[in-house]
Amino acid sequence: RNNGVNHSGIYYPKDSLKARLCVLGNRLNRQYFPQWHIPLITAGKYIVALNSKEDLILEDLIQKGIDNNIPGLTKLSGAEVKEDNPNHQRKGEPNVACYSAVHIPTAGIFDSATYIQRLHTIATENGAHIVKGTEVVNIERRSQQFKVTTRETKSKREEHANFDWIINAAGTASAHVARMINPDSNYEIVPVRGEGCCFYQTRLDLMVYSSVYPVPIEHPLPGGGSTFTTGVHLSPTFQVGHFGNKIVVSPLLVNPK
Repeated sequence: RNNGVNHSGIYYPKDSLKARLCVLGNRLNRQYFPQWHIPLITAGKYIVALNSKEDLILEDLIQKGIDNNIPGLTKLSGAEVKEDNPNHQRKGEPNVACYSAVHIPTAGIFDSATYIQRLHTIATENGAHIVKGTEVVNIERRSQQFKVTTRETKSKREEHANFDWIINAAGTASAHVARMINPDSNYEIVPVRGEGCCFYQTRLDLMVYSSVYPVPIEHPLPGGGSTFTTGVHLSPTFQVGHFGNKIVVSPLLVNPK
């Protein structure tokens, strides 16, 4: 589940796998989504600083973007954020008040539901079998293969199949799946739940045309330590109500009890 943002890759360290895949994925999405008839708007993204202290963090972030070869990054003053700039194909945000900002033109939004449907179609047309309502209950390594045992949620019927490769994309259960393959696996998922809300743009003073993010915010982790998160941000969507387009405000991070 995601809010349908085509991210730029500006947050990740230079030469990291996340940076390389995110920058490449952003470009491929913009290239292929029109061919797949997936709604995509490359409306850009602003990361805003509210004061001189946050502006220093913003400078570090811009350097990451340069290191990761993200095209078109522009540093702006608070006044410039409010103004359109046809030369940079940038729409201003008159309702955003900030000290400074970086504009990332390659970021955008897409219809995630349509995206998943297209992936389903492309995968099945190429011979993939999509199995829903089914849980992986055991994985046994056998020579060069893996024997996977699955159980249907409703009927509780179990089935077995052998695979050469396993891609563990089990989300919050991925550490559990990893231990099925390797009992000594030390991967651990620290679940941090994000809550959000939304509003409809019913007035001009509520209009937001691009994604708007704060500078990264340090967030404490349960059990100690901390991590930097993107902070509470505004994301336009493709959902339209009676009074205007919906804007998602998220995430408020909540530690599990």
